[in-house]
Amino acid sequence: MSGIKARMKHPILTRKHISNILWIGGHVSLMEQCGQCMRRSVFHRIESVQSFLPRDATTAHLVVIHAKGISEDYAPTVSRIREIGHIPILVLGAQEHDCGADLLLRADLSAPQIAAYATSLLCQYADVADWWEIDGKFPIVSGDFFVDQWNSWACVCGVTVRLPEELCRLLAFFLKNPQRLIPYQEIERVLWSYSGAYGRDGRDFVDDLRSKIEPDPLHPVYLRDIPDAGYRFREKKQS
Repeated sequence: MSGIKARMKHPILTRKHISNILWIGGHVSLMEQCGQCMRRSVFHRIESVQSFLPRDATTAHLVVIHAKGISEDYAPTVSRIREIGHIPILVLGAQEHDCGADLLLRADLSAPQIAAYATSLLCQYADVADWWEIDGKFPIVSGDFFVDQWNSWACVCGVTVRLPEELCRLLAFFLKNPQRLIPYQEIERVLWSYSGAYGRDGRDFVDDLRSKIEPDPLHPVYLRDIPDAGYRFREKKQS
């Protein structure tokens, strides 16, 4: 996936663009749920890979093929899309591991999880510094988390969570500093740069964040206390 921008032939997304996503097969309801998570994207759907024509993908920035329930072979469709240009391709419910798609995912993932992976592909496809950096806010995909700072929401193990702007900023900070000891004072410096949080105890915000992202806030698995020092953040549950 790292070479997407180098190999593609289509115009790079810029800040003014809305991404076009071609959705092939699957259920309309799942596509619509993904669309609710990806507000800067427009979805176009065709019924199946048999209905696909090359012109369908000429304006697409991403193609999602929902293989669950599709009896026909989708590998030839991937090859036909590749002839148009290197448009990122995400396959749900993939049975083949050598079909040429950029990303293969299980069919039982939730819409927020699919949206997170799709956004990650678009970030690599786009000119990230222009399309995604809006007021310095990048989407972040790491471990069990996806954070959309612009729209103030997160996905934690497939569950969508709405976050106030200050908590979204705090979570993004932790995701950028996994496993590092974060002193209390550093938390407050990060938060106090946001005007609505100035003067408040950073530990209050940490408690608020835990109530949003932890399965059991009283026994945190992601955001752990380091007594008399600060916090350490783990982006993925230990198995």
